[in-house]
Amino acid sequence: MKLLDEEFRVVPKDYLVNLTHDCALGFDVFSFNVDETGHVVNHTQIADARTECIKLSEELRDHGGADVLIKDHSYKQLQKLLEKSVGDIIRCADTSIEKKSEVIYECASNVMQDVFDDPRSGQNINRTRKISSHIIDFALQSDASIPSLLALGSHDYYTFTHCINVTVFGIGLWNYIVEGSIDELMDFTLGCMFHDVGKTKVSEQILNKPGKLNDDEFSEIKKHPRHGYHLMKDYLPRASLDVILHHHERIDGSGYPDGLTENMISDNAKIASIADVYDALTTNRSYSDARKPFNAVLLMKDQMVGFFEQEKFLKFIKMLGNS
Repeated sequence: MKLLDEEFRVVPKDYLVNLTHDCALGFDVFSFNVDETGHVVNHTQIADARTECIKLSEELRDHGGADVLIKDHSYKQLQKLLEKSVGDIIRCADTSIEKKSEVIYECASNVMQDVFDDPRSGQNINRTRKISSHIIDFALQSDASIPSLLALGSHDYYTFTHCINVTVFGIGLWNYIVEGSIDELMDFTLGCMFHDVGKTKVSEQILNKPGKLNDDEFSEIKKHPRHGYHLMKDYLPRASLDVILHHHERIDGSGYPDGLTENMISDNAKIASIADVYDALTTNRSYSDARKPFNAVLLMKDQMVGFFEQEKFLKFIKMLGNS
């Protein structure tokens, strides 16, 4: 679809219909028409920055189009409003699972980008707690929720989207095999969301190196679990910190940073490890193209013997098959 000019961005109407807060939008909203070729031919302002969210929501319920326009520079403001409304969107029976997934993933991506810019910000940590709670609520709503979220995962590797993907895979597997409370699931989820936050202490040159890392560079990468632990140790529960610190441990003791073996590794860390490796293999990296899901699982099975607890790995495969 071609817009009138590059300053506009198309957003689904459903994003705005569910903005139920009693506050001003802070940006303009436009309806638009397209010609037979799908090109935008005109647009009409339907709300300005002073319009209350609730009022716009009511008007849009009668709006015929599926999408609306906002100015591109307003998108960050929209994301913040959506973040406040995620709970209402999840609970809305009229909103499809696909649209709910889009909003959750969009908000989570925005939150995690901010986390990696400022990991110790109390505001960003609280935002992560809230979006994690929403992800859990959505995941438990329907068997289709996890696959719907995973379908949105970026095919290119970014640390912040990788953390979200690992969280979604992790919640799916945790809920499949662990008989725990919501509070325990929340602690695990926070650990997954922050599991790679220690990479903020590793140089971009090493993180984005297109070729194989040398021994010194790999030694720096191996420090990120400890970096993450120390960044978050005053802010997160012990179970969350355990995932951050031990998601690279292996059953055979060849992992890092502590060389733990078998029962020395928590179930949470074992689950996060499987999700971490699988997502890394199925996304494009600076040094490797994304593998197809079947090929990724085969590689984990044949070339990573001793890395994962076999029972959990087999249940992960079964979970993928049911998705």
